[in-house]
This record gives sequence, C-alpha cells and structure tokens, in this order.
Amino acid sequence: LFSGLAIIFFLLAAGLAITSRLWMVQKQAAQAALRQTVIMRLESSAVWMVSQGKFSEAEDDFRKALDIRRQFLGGEPPNPLVVDTYVKLLQKENKTAEVDGFLTEFLTPGRLTEPQFLELAHIHVNDLAVSGRWQEAAVEAAAFVKAQPDNSGYYHTLAPLLVAEKDMKGY
Repeated sequence: LFSGLAIIFFLLAAGLAITSRLWMVQKQAAQAALRQTVIMRLESSAVWMVSQGKFSEAEDDFRKALDIRRQFLGGEPPNPLVVDTYVKLLQKENKTAEVDGFLTEFLTPGRLTEPQFLELAHIHVNDLAVSGRWQEAAVEAAAFVKAQPDNSGYYHTLAPLLVAEKDMKGY
C-alpha cells in the first residue's frame, strides 16, 4: 500500500514538474515571438517613415527596435535593408559619430565578411577613413580582401589606407 502510494505521489510530482517546465518554455517562446513582432513592426514603420520624409519619427522607431534587440535578443542584427536605411538616415542628418558607433557595434569581425553586410562595412571603412582613423579602416578593408580576394575593388579600398598608414610593405 505504501509503495503504491509512493509511486502515485512520485508520478504526480513528476507530472507537475514536467507540466510546469513545458508551460515555462511555452511562455518564453510566446514572449520571444511577441518581441520579434514588435521589432518587425517598429522597423517596418521606420522604413516607411523614412520614405515619407518623417526622419525624426523613423529614427525613434529604429532606436526602440535596436534597444529591444540589445536587451532581449543578444544584439541579433536586423536585416541589411533595415541597417542600410538606418545608416543612410543618420548620414542624411549628419550624425557621423552615431553612424560610426552603430556600425562599430553591429559589424563584428564575423559579419564583416558576410556578403549581405559588405556594402555597409564599406560605408564604415569610408567613414573611418574620412575621420582620419586610417588603421581601423585598413584592418576592416583587409578583412574584405581576405573574404573575397578575387574582388579587385577591395584592393582599391585597402591600398590608399595602407599608404596613409605609411605601410609600404603592406601596400
């Protein structure tokens, strides 16, 4: 009798633990899906507002979406179209320091070589060069060359940076 009751109690406790765990996993998945929906809505709204010339509202939505990404998604990057639109918006408003900060955060060394982010990385290299940060620009440009050695355009980006750094051997 006691063994039977112990088994029943154990099965009830195990069932309760499994059910609780599954409920928590489902709740976390629902919250993640809701965050993704909010991010997509904010980014879509921001891109639309840029097309309508509502730059300050677009910038606010971009910032909110990026904050959610940083806080809950571990900095998962937006798609390249959203990043490109945000960078062009900041450039249009002459916020070069913010462009540099955003691209420095966003363009991690792993992303520098991803084909969908190469154009943005090229913009970042140009911004670094214009601000006189030759060495940083040369390091990023060298990553382009390493990622796509057959693309001669990347050599044309890297060469003047090496000259500016007085790295004749690298040149």
